[in-house]
Amino acid sequence: GEVYLLSVMRHLDRALYNPIVLLPGDGVAFRAELAKLNTPSIVVPLTCGWLGPDRAWYSFLSDTANRISKISEIIDDYQIDLVHTNSNIFLDGGLAARLKGIHHILMVHIPFMDNQPLFQRLQLTAASFASLINDISDYLIAVSEPTADSLRAYLPAVDISVINVGLELDIYQKAADATGKTIRQQLSIAPDAPLVVSVGRIHPDKGFEVLVEAAALVLQQHPDAHFLVLGAMGVSDYQQQLDDRIAELGIQDHVHFLGFRQDVPEILSQCDIFALSSVSEGGPYVLLEAMACRCAAVATRCGGIVEKVVFDNETGYLIDVGDSTSMAGRIAMLLADAGLRQQLADNGYQIVAGHFDAKQSIQKLMDAYAQTLAKPAKQTGIYAVLLFRQTAQDLAQLGLRLDSLSERFSRVENLANKILDSRLYASLRALAHRLS
Repeated sequence: GEVYLLSVMRHLDRALYNPIVLLPGDGVAFRAELAKLNTPSIVVPLTCGWLGPDRAWYSFLSDTANRISKISEIIDDYQIDLVHTNSNIFLDGGLAARLKGIHHILMVHIPFMDNQPLFQRLQLTAASFASLINDISDYLIAVSEPTADSLRAYLPAVDISVINVGLELDIYQKAADATGKTIRQQLSIAPDAPLVVSVGRIHPDKGFEVLVEAAALVLQQHPDAHFLVLGAMGVSDYQQQLDDRIAELGIQDHVHFLGFRQDVPEILSQCDIFALSSVSEGGPYVLLEAMACRCAAVATRCGGIVEKVVFDNETGYLIDVGDSTSMAGRIAMLLADAGLRQQLADNGYQIVAGHFDAKQSIQKLMDAYAQTLAKPAKQTGIYAVLLFRQTAQDLAQLGLRLDSLSERFSRVENLANKILDSRLYASLRALAHRLS
């Protein structure tokens, strides 16, 4: 997402648009890259992990109300005409835009997934989610046809545009030509060791448990292979589960979690195979990056553009979601046949170069901006947003107070139980009985 956003900032026509980027966290390196492109950025903190515990949910509600207010202030201070939300999970920007009566574009990256913590808490369905994002948006964009189709089923009268994300291919060519310490050298891996790479935040959605099981099977045939996972921490408990299983399988010397990396193109260009084990995707952008770096692809049928760019025996191989055996079989086959691997990688590069150019993608995005701004912004729903913001704030305050009281009561109850179970209390009861 950050790579694509930087591409947008590089190619956006500054004679027409003056962008300001709102970020959920203070990513120093990313903000520095934006600054190099003369793009100001503002941090509006957002933390959203597991919303199961009541305290986490009420804190999130309180933060949501505050973020809507903060974004509304930014709209006023910078005289914003258009808000572009690049997420279909966090809709604060759209709510603030509706509140201020300005245009809002929503770019939908993945189909509705009812297992998202936020949607579980709000009890949204695919239909109600589609209705919600349409109500707060003047223009809807999907990053792939399958994602668009998932909305069209509930919004048949709405024109949903499809704009595939695009790549700046020169970046990946430079990565391939880069000199310096290779990833094999960094990890003290043999210079001819086969490398299989996956990229994504550490989250169950990415299906890395399937990759781990596949790695164990592949290593039985190719004991010199290594598996790299690039991506920031998403769910710590999930990472621990993966680590435990890797240790149980005895493959910890061959599976490397490298965390968030700034040099993803450089690493991709040094790998042989890209493995995508996701459960569901809207893009995924990183698949295109891997193909631009001439990696042969083995990918799950997880939606998005996957089945538009990965063709069996042409650019890679498709497997069913969760099928670690098939993933292992395809990876092992490609590792055993360098000629086939190279042919698939070259074909994949041609697909990306021909259909996923960044300049074309960003021109379509600017066309969407112009089309949206040429019409009056929706003015409906302002009172609903005001009511939601106030209700969220009130519910959060009440919930946090109730949670605090519950915690205090629990501590008092525990203390009372300890007293009742103590020898001193038993002795005092016995003494009171004798005295009576």
